[in-house]
Amino acid sequence: MPDSAQYIKTRPQVPSHRPSSRLRRVRSRHVAVIIRILRKKMARTKVNKRKKGNHTADNMLQAIRHYRLGWSIRKTAKEYNVCYPTLQHYIKKM
Repeated sequence: MPDSAQYIKTRPQVPSHRPSSRLRRVRSRHVAVIIRILRKKMARTKVNKRKKGNHTADNMLQAIRHYRLGWSIRKTAKEYNVCYPTLQHYIKKM
């Protein structure tokens, strides 16, 4: 008969209720990230940097006059605080 040491029955592997150490580390990292996120201050309100619609009709007319006197479109737009494509559109339209 062969050695009995080879035939010793081992207990079947039963899954434990505790998660593995790797899983615990991953969970703890996630929890730490969530805590860090919750502790941060609320985001500041976004400042509107939109330039659309900032010109007045008078500014636009003066810019068009100066363009017709020989100024470049870009220089005129910068001088009168008018968006370059808008000024180009108005010049084309008039």
